[in-house]
This record gives sequence, structure tokens and C-alpha cells, in this order.
Amino acid sequence: RDLYRLLIEGSMILIDNEELWVARHTEIAAAVTSHPSISASSEALASSSLGHADFPERERKFIYVLQGETASVEYEVDDAVLASDDATTCVIAAAVCRDTGVATIAHFDELTSKSRVCLDKFLAASERSSAEHDAVLSHDLYLLGGMVESSGVGLSTLTNLLWSLHRRPGSHFHLRLACVQGLNTLPTGHPRHRSLALDPSTAEVRVSAPPVPPNRGPQLPQRLAHHWLTPPGSPSVLVSIYDAKHQEYALGSCTYTIPRWLAVNAAYLLTLDSETLLCKTSTSPFCEGPNFVRDVRAAMKFIVLASAEFRDAKPFAPAATAHKWDGHAWIDAACSGLAGEKPPATRCHSPADIFPSSPYHQPVVVEGTRFVEHLHLHHRRDPEQMDVDIPGSSWSSPKPKETHQHPAPSMPAVAD
Repeated sequence: RDLYRLLIEGSMILIDNEELWVARHTEIAAAVTSHPSISASSEALASSSLGHADFPERERKFIYVLQGETASVEYEVDDAVLASDDATTCVIAAAVCRDTGVATIAHFDELTSKSRVCLDKFLAASERSSAEHDAVLSHDLYLLGGMVESSGVGLSTLTNLLWSLHRRPGSHFHLRLACVQGLNTLPTGHPRHRSLALDPSTAEVRVSAPPVPPNRGPQLPQRLAHHWLTPPGSPSVLVSIYDAKHQEYALGSCTYTIPRWLAVNAAYLLTLDSETLLCKTSTSPFCEGPNFVRDVRAAMKFIVLASAEFRDAKPFAPAATAHKWDGHAWIDAACSGLAGEKPPATRCHSPADIFPSSPYHQPVVVEGTRFVEHLHLHHRRDPEQMDVDIPGSSWSSPKPKETHQHPAPSMPAVAD
């Protein structure tokens, strides 16, 4: 009965133009990964010399999404490559709708893969473009990630996503690539690939040496922090980061509140060495890419500094911004019309520029209604590790008495 209803509503995943027949959602991941064509496409991706090459000929415009983000382009007028990386238990999904000329990419985790709202947002651009037509939409679908691991998070994420697509009314999804589960897991337990880059105009799919791409777009610390700033229990949402009509990275204004416990935890994480930080913040700590720890630190630093600027846990909203591609880098759209004047501060380069290796000497002051705290950030032996101290916190280290002529300010005790 379920299969009949799926056919009547026009929804289905197809492989080699044949319907994927499954009776229960628990069978769908195995049905996909055991298909000979899917196995062959994953092996071809792994063995291809082009798989680890950059897109040739010129600097390409990459639209890069982080975990929990999505972006769509009208690929016939917007020559962009859609990309994401650091997918271990997560699944990167890219869909190209030839009927509407829209290509979309999203980076799903276990929570967003369960959400009907997130799937609607992932496919909103192509379905909105087809509003005047009653025909069933046809998408080319590419999936990567969802490795095999002990927690089962990768399998759960993949199963949720496949089943939701399989049952979605009014759409056919031609599965071109599913480098997932056993097809994306090495005998060592590590993922074969964590990155996916798709040129929708040519249907070229690449996996590149991380990071993919080196320029991961503007306002990276704020985007990285968004996941951590979402209150526990809040509905899972995909954040749309690209305005296809104006061809701009468009980060809408989100309102955040940083409670003291979050500021303290963020500061604490900044004190940890890389190995400990990795184990505390990853579902697959031994399989993450080289960006993971640096990204967590960038997010934590954003939270700590924001908590110092926006005091008393009051809501704040970073300014909404837009960035355009100038042929080499993303620049602030407000400055893009100034011929010959593109301030260096508006340009976005590698992740290393976001979290520089130079020391942080300035004290960060966090004020509350009943206390004042000084967070001193400076480097330790690990060049990425910092000493962060909030006097009165349970993990604060005793400091030797100051000997210079300006004594440290007195502070009231803070209850744990």
C-alpha cells in the first residue's frame, strides 16, 4: 500500500531510471548502498585522479555551506561551484533540478535530517520556481558522508534523509552518487571522503584535499557559532546563506542570547588542548578533518567576545550583511561599487585568517548584574590553545600575585 501511494503521489528515488523499491524506512540505506551502480559511482569517485584536483582553468566562485546551512543557485546564470566538507556522521546533499535550473546544497546532521521543515527549505528554491507547473520535478541527487561508526548517528542521518526524499510528493530524485556508509568508510574506520564539490552546470563532482574550498565564505566565526548559540530544544532549522536572485552571500539577522553558563563553557573549551577539545565536541573525534578543532575554537572565541560586548545575557543581533564575488574573493556588497577601493578587511580568505596565530593580549571583560570577570586570553605551548581564566569559576587556576604598580581590580566572589 505504501509503495502504491508513493507512485500515485509522484515521489520516488530512482537509480538508473528504475524505482527504488523498499517497504520500510530501515531498509532504504542498505538498498541504496548495495545497488551495483551506486557502488560503481562511489568507487569511480575514489579512484579518479580528478577527484582530488581543483576545478581547472580559473579561480572558481565557491558557495560553501557549513553544517546546518543550505544554499541554492540558478546555475544557468550563476557560474558557481557548490561545496561543503567535514562530513563524517553528517550527510552532504546536493540536488540539481534540470526542470527549473536550480541547484541546491545542504549539510544535514541527525537533527536536521529528521525535520520536514528543513527538507522543505532544502528544496524550496526549485519547487518555488516550478509553482506554475503541475509536472513532477526531476532532480539529480548527490550524497556524501554518513560513515559507519559505533554510535549509529551516520546511519540514522542517512536513513532519515533518504526516506524523507523517497516519500516527498511531486518529485523524482535520480540518485547519481551515494558515497555513504560502507562505501565511505575505510577498513581503519575513517571516512574515505569528507568533502563534496559540485559544478551543477557540468554535473562534475569532486572531492578535494581539505579544506574545500580554501575560501569558505564570509563571516565564518559567526556562522560557526550559530550551531552553538541555538538554545537546546529549539526546532532544527537549516540556515539559508545565499541570495540566488542577487548572487550574494546574504546572512540574515539572527537574535542570540548568551547565558553565563554558555560563556563559561566556551571559555573553558578554549583552554583545552586539541585532543581533549576534539573528544569533547565531536561525535567522531578520531575521524575529523584538519579544520574541526580550529573551527570550534573560532566559534568559542566569537561566543566569549560577544558575551563581553553584549552584557547581562541580553539578546543581541549581529548586523545582517551581504557579500558579492569579485572574481577572486567575497567582498562586502556595500563596498563592491567603489572602483579600486576594496578594503582588505572586507575580503575573506583562508580559515587561518579567521583565527590567526598571533597572541591575544587584550583582557576581555564580562560584566553581569552581580559580578565582573576578566578573561585573559594568551597562547600556551599548543599554538592554538589559550589560557582563559574566569576568577571564581570551578576550573579557575590560582594566579601568582601581581608585582607591578597597578594592582588587579578586586572582584566579588562568584558562586559556582
